[in-house]
Amino acid sequence: CLTLARRSYRTGGITNELRRASQMERAGVAFEDRRFHVYRREGLPCYRCGAPVLRERMGGQSIYFCGRCQSRIE
Repeated sequence: CLTLARRSYRTGGITNELRRASQMERAGVAFEDRRFHVYRREGLPCYRCGAPVLRERMGGQSIYFCGRCQSRIE
């Protein structure tokens, strides 16, 4: 999504919701731990539904997604 890419560029790489990232920053959460919505969060709960974030390999790359909120790309 181009909107997400533009926001990430403006914020130094944050793809998480900005409000959530700001709250996490105030709580003392490290930048790398508040930066991403799903990337590098394998096994952690989805922010939307609480299901674990999954990681799979596709085309030699790791992809991260919520198996409940996001459809799997084949």
